[in-house]
This record gives sequence, C-alpha cells and structure tokens, in this order.
Amino acid sequence: MDTGNKDELKMWTSIRLCAIESKESKMQGHKESSKVRHNWKPKLNTTTLLG
Repeated sequence: MDTGNKDELKMWTSIRLCAIESKESKMQGHKESSKVRHNWKPKLNTTTLLG
C-alpha cells in the first residue's frame, strides 16, 4: 500500500509538472503569435490566423 501511494504521488507530481510546462509553453507561444500578429496588416481577422 505504501509504495502504491508513493507511485501515485509521483504520477501526480509529473502530471502537475507537465501542466506547468505546457502552460509556460502556451504563454510563450502566445507571445510569439501576438508578435507575429502585429506584423500582419490590421485588416486581417485574427480568427483566420487561429482557425
């Protein structure tokens, strides 16, 4: 039972780390995309870029 709990804890920790990493990469991606969006002509709709 004890080792099972440890494994579960490890799993949750890794999941949490993955979530944090993906969040950070999303933020980075958002920064990059907003940078790119500024280069586009303002006429262009943002939904066409995302879609």
